[in-house]
Amino acid sequence: MSDLAKTIQTILRNIEHSSRQSAFQQNVRLVAVSKTKPVELIKEAYDCGLRDFGENYVEELVEKSSKVSIIL
Repeated sequence: MSDLAKTIQTILRNIEHSSRQSAFQQNVRLVAVSKTKPVELIKEAYDCGLRDFGENYVEELVEKSSKVSIIL
């Protein structure tokens, strides 16, 4: 398992644990900031279960999403 996968799993566990103790249980979402990150790393994060990504510029989103068979 990669370092990224381990980090994502840890973060998701922490979110789940914290949200169980909060009134915002259904409103918590992890958004991966993919700006300046290579497509390979975005694909790896997607393969780990992340579905929400943030980009600063539409052009970067279009360019990256055209290189990967996922919708960012």
